Amino acid sequence: MWAKFTAFIIALIAPLGLGVETRDLCGPLSMRTQADNQIWTMEDFVRAGIKANEDLRDWLRVRSDRLRKLSLVLGPNLDGTYFYRLGNMKDFDRFSAGQEIDGIRQKLIAQGFPRLEPEELYLINLTNYAARMEALPNTPLCVKHFPGGDERLEITEDRGLLYENRKENQFFIRPFLKILTTSKAPACVMLSHARYSPELFVSSRVNLGPLLGDFEFSQVPASLNPAVVEYLRHNLNYKGIIAADWLAMGAIHEFIDSIHKPYSFDLLAFVAGSYANVDFLPGLHFQTEEMLAVEIASLPPPTRLDLERHLDRWVDDLFQRLQIPPLKNPLSMAGKIALKASLSRSRSSNTVANYLAPEASKKILDLVGNASDPWNRSGILVFMQRQMIVETLFKQPNHGFPESKADESSWMKRLSRDLTFQKSLNSIPWISPVFQSAFCHIRQSNYPVQSKSSPAF
Repeated sequence: MWAKFTAFIIALIAPLGLGVETRDLCGPLSMRTQADNQIWTMEDFVRAGIKANEDLRDWLRVRSDRLRKLSLVLGPNLDGTYFYRLGNMKDFDRFSAGQEIDGIRQKLIAQGFPRLEPEELYLINLTNYAARMEALPNTPLCVKHFPGGDERLEITEDRGLLYENRKENQFFIRPFLKILTTSKAPACVMLSHARYSPELFVSSRVNLGPLLGDFEFSQVPASLNPAVVEYLRHNLNYKGIIAADWLAMGAIHEFIDSIHKPYSFDLLAFVAGSYANVDFLPGLHFQTEEMLAVEIASLPPPTRLDLERHLDRWVDDLFQRLQIPPLKNPLSMAGKIALKASLSRSRSSNTVANYLAPEASKKILDLVGNASDPWNRSGILVFMQRQMIVETLFKQPNHGFPESKADESSWMKRLSRDLTFQKSLNSIPWISPVFQSAFCHIRQSNYPVQSKSSPAF
């Protein structure tokens, strides 16, 4: 499937050093389409798509307004996770479906749900981010999950996953490159639990400190991979917060289990994330910071001292980026653990206040004290955009949108029972390269390539 889209690959920026062009290439628009005695050109399709995308952005902006009370929005996703979601789906309502995602995808597609197509998803991801940013100018966003992927990322809930196709990875990273290199980059980036081939990051091996040693790049999940963090910091010059995804997931357990060291999961994951220079490590299992600090104190002295010095440098850097006055005295190990774990929703939001001065703890808690992972169903958004395009091209009435998550299934049923709508919808070969190229043109129109001095959003 991916070979069909190589003409449309967004070039990676110069620091990648891969010799990929920096132009946003789209295929030509020359095909005419006839259906139901209506004749329209691909130019008509693009115009309808531009308007549909603008209306979808307005709808998302209104829906996002309710998130103003959050201290940090964990989203939007710039990948394919949560794409295959519809209505109330039992245990898969909010979080990753794990290996169940294959069955969920097949079931929804059989019901008429759209397939994940890279160009449409790229457009929808940019739309989602732009709407959230406009609706929430004072609420930090944490885009997920760098460096990207499709719906298969949800498998990492249960086990490891390797993305080794370079062309796929170039597609996956595109929305992150576009958003993170504008003047309105998000306050936070959350990393993926998948593993990736090393070409995009120009690093074949990574080091996780004296206790854990060296690894092949593709062995280490992005959430614990120092080369991925290095790429964000130095290649993209990203200064914001970098957070791991929830560390209790199967992919991280699989990696930590492969290390074969006589220490707890929490210690090994904490050490790996610390040497990866990840700011926040949510989802550790430890009961108290003091218990994990005691285990760290049992490490060989040179190893423990190296970790302490590394964490001291990280605290100084974090405080500088968050504009927090520097500490007069170094934090205890328990304090550093509390700071690293402060994004964890399962932990008391007041824990970090036990170790930091009031001004510093307030700054941290103002960021992470009320974080949440809200509605982010890009497959629904793709279908809504297609619905509006069909209504415009075939001069059909407005069929309405789902008013809530619980209303999504009935909305889909209403559309499926409208035979006129279904005939028009199915007359368009959405997944063909020609129509996916049209979505590339829609993206260029609504989200042009611009520089930091002239932001895209």
